[in-house]
Amino acid sequence: MRKQTIIDLLAAGRVANLPSVVSNVLLGCGLGMFLRNSGQDPVFLFPCLAGCFLYVGGCFYNDWADRKWDAENRPERAIPSQRLKPLAMLLASLALMCLGVVCAFVIGTGALFIAGWIVASILVYTWIHKKTAWGVLPMGLCRALLYPLGFVAQKWDPNSWSNHFQILGLREGTEDKAELAPKGMSYDSEVWFQTQTVSIFAVGLLLYVAGLSLFARAESKPVVPQLNRVLGILFMSLVVIGHSHFLVFEFPAWSALSLVPFLVLLITGILAMKKSVGKGVSLLLANICLVDFIFALPLAIGFMQWDFALTTSQALVFPLVSFGGFLLALLLQKIAPAT
Repeated sequence: MRKQTIIDLLAAGRVANLPSVVSNVLLGCGLGMFLRNSGQDPVFLFPCLAGCFLYVGGCFYNDWADRKWDAENRPERAIPSQRLKPLAMLLASLALMCLGVVCAFVIGTGALFIAGWIVASILVYTWIHKKTAWGVLPMGLCRALLYPLGFVAQKWDPNSWSNHFQILGLREGTEDKAELAPKGMSYDSEVWFQTQTVSIFAVGLLLYVAGLSLFARAESKPVVPQLNRVLGILFMSLVVIGHSHFLVFEFPAWSALSLVPFLVLLITGILAMKKSVGKGVSLLLANICLVDFIFALPLAIGFMQWDFALTTSQALVFPLVSFGGFLLALLLQKIAPAT
């Protein structure tokens, strides 16, 4: 296989964005461990594989579906220039998405359901994204569902105390779980609490990606339209609320510290667009890892300080993967473009 073909495949699969895919899924896993089973028996491999297969397969499918538009507007891309064959890309995309669904099936029914929604979001996005700016929503949904994918992969032990009790206890000045029992939640309300919590994180990521996509839609233009810029900045900023809300009262200093890298890269990426929209978009794509870092660092502190079945090194996996994924994404962007 020629070097150019490898680069074309890496670019078509947006491989530079895979570190953020893994980071997204892993944060969902961490949230699931926090709320569902006190960190026991974590499941990482198959949800991460499912997320990566679905992501690359979706990118291949998107490039195949856009081949006619690219032939007129981006003839230098791999499929219009015949460096990659359309049929091969279609078959590869379907095979990869099937592999992602199989990995989700191995995890369980919940993960299979989420994978099905990701595939549906990929198809809807591919169908409408060239027709309307509303295409940024299914694009964001593809990403947002990676959190629930990791979340539902973690085994739920309904007989164990919800860690929500522990947070409640810290806020009310007691750690006595027996005392908290009457204030605790029924099975149904516990399900609702878990669903509500992971949904807030997912909506935050959806808004960030939707805002980023508003900038990316202007990548072929000399400047970003004013409306795209205003809405993009607004949407990407809202993720701070969703990702900080859960543990900010328990660890205010760590929560504030975890925001710094994200805000620095957000500002840097927006300013970079004055010279190159593509460069700015690439930085904001890498910044998705630092979106996860906003919660991953306080989460690790919670794992270490509270009664969880994790060692310090295991707890630190979450912020290290998020921050390390950001650095790796920047490195991979030097090999193949992220957009």
